Amino acid sequence: MSETPQRQVYENLAARGYVHGWTAGQLGARQAFKAIEEAIEWAECFRTASQHSQVNATLDRLREASREVRALFDNRSAWKWVDPNGKQLEAARWERADVQATLCVASVSGGCDSMADAVEKTTSDIKRGVR
Repeated sequence: MSETPQRQVYENLAARGYVHGWTAGQLGARQAFKAIEEAIEWAECFRTASQHSQVNATLDRLREASREVRALFDNRSAWKWVDPNGKQLEAARWERADVQATLCVASVSGGCDSMADAVEKTTSDIKRGVR
């Protein structure tokens, strides 16, 4: 059985040193915060396309929040407190599905395969290791 693209991305991030030493709940919480940081960077890509002042003002606030989120992601000790129960993990599963759905729609509308792109990006990032 061949690896799925999702598993390849996981293994690439493991090779960089990002996934080992965490419980499933800690890793999931940490990745939720990483996804927030990445989503803000993604939204920033559309800043110049918008002339709407509310969009740009919101992007300014999100950029500031992104700095805090990134610092928290990098703070390994901040995640030791995370110990979700089964109900919380189940809720997180379905929220992850909602996030993935937005990526699927954006990828199809943008004419790309987000999983193939994630494999390519994480493969090329292995040599960088943990920042």
